[in-house]
Amino acid sequence: MNMKISWGTGIAIFYSFFVIAMLVFVYAATKQDNSLVSDTYYEEDLSYQTKLDKMQRTNLLHHVFELSIEQNSKGISVTIPEELPHFKGNMTLFHPAYASLDQAYPIENNAQHKQIIPVEKLKKGRWLVKIEGENEGKNYFHETYLMAP
Repeated sequence: MNMKISWGTGIAIFYSFFVIAMLVFVYAATKQDNSLVSDTYYEEDLSYQTKLDKMQRTNLLHHVFELSIEQNSKGISVTIPEELPHFKGNMTLFHPAYASLDQAYPIENNAQHKQIIPVEKLKKGRWLVKIEGENEGKNYFHETYLMAP
């Protein structure tokens, strides 16, 4: 049995598959999460020189902020440089794939220069950690990545 399809029918079949494929792609694209990393990205961009000054001041310290994940206490250990005895600020955790998982915690220096931040349900993967605060009228900013197991 030899079945032949005319060129008009072939074009119609090809066009139909193309339209169906486009509809599938459009549907899949509307289901993607397209949230911004920050809702105030424009304002942050305008004040970028201030951020660079804070980063440079932080880099001049003899010791930098150290982060590690404490397995037994289910938290993040933050070691604050000894040169910042009155440091007070915030630590923000950004998940690159899901803005809804972003978290912020206050941090403050103590006698041990160490603080454990209890973090529940820290999703596995790479996190951007930003530490920002002030010590004796000077502002500091540190940014690093942390891998959650």
